[in-house]
Amino acid sequence: MSHQIVIARGFQGQPRKLVALDWTDARVVVGNPTRISDVESVDNFSLSLPRADVFAFDPDVLAALEEEFRERGETKRASWQGLKHWSANA
Repeated sequence: MSHQIVIARGFQGQPRKLVALDWTDARVVVGNPTRISDVESVDNFSLSLPRADVFAFDPDVLAALEEEFRERGETKRASWQGLKHWSANA
């Protein structure tokens, strides 16, 4: 099964590179891309996030958000505004 890489907004705006595993209209189930086989065989390695916290993957955007998080210990909400939200149809 092919999974889409996404950027997820975690606690205090920490950006995370994850994979979208499943979704509903309101939520996206994400998991660690390096542990896909574990995630697929054991449900407790995944996390359900609101769609509003899941974005299309862009390596440059991820790098900028990670740098901001390293420098400040958080990211500003404004840093996420204007980012493209993830879509299963993308």
